[in-house]
Amino acid sequence: MEKMDAERCVGLIVATRCNRAAAGEMDSTSAAVAMAWNATKDGFTIIGPRTLNQLNVYIQATTLTLSQTQIDYLNKISAVDLGYPYELLLKN
Repeated sequence: MEKMDAERCVGLIVATRCNRAAAGEMDSTSAAVAMAWNATKDGFTIIGPRTLNQLNVYIQATTLTLSQTQIDYLNKISAVDLGYPYELLLKN
């Protein structure tokens, strides 16, 4: 397994803290905010709760509405560096 670079680790820590901040603003959990944010993406999410609590979080996520500012910020801080040649192709 590759070691993560320091910048990526810091990015993940910031993303986690921002997710928790958004959860606090919405009187929700960070897991529900993450699921609600994931629902704004193309595609679909397959869930597999192991506990009733996890199922309740998934259900709660369907009732959350993230602001465009929250979505944009979570998108920005969670962006993955695609590296070569993808970055080059995206510039053209």
